[in-house]
Amino acid sequence: MHARVVWGKISKGSWDEYRKFYAERIAPSTADMKGLRSRLLLRGMEDPYGGIAISFWDSFEEMDAYDKSEVRKANADGARHLYAGDYGLEHFEVDFSSEPEP
Repeated sequence: MHARVVWGKISKGSWDEYRKFYAERIAPSTADMKGLRSRLLLRGMEDPYGGIAISFWDSFEEMDAYDKSEVRKANADGARHLYAGDYGLEHFEVDFSSEPEP
């Protein structure tokens, strides 16, 4: 299993709009992506404008196909006005999980 981790900040006062965009556009538009297992959206407790989005994938190839997809590009463009500053993206191989395998 692999994880795609994106972190950054949302403009002040825009978290609720971003969460709605994530729940109503990003999650549904990617629900049928081959290899996608699940998604998490985390909001910072110390910094309520900081967030992390994590998606879990069956393989690196499927995760990479998503990274290169028009769906991902369209979703990023649709939320761009909500971002504040830089963001980061990293890919990980899951080394341990207490979640049962499907």
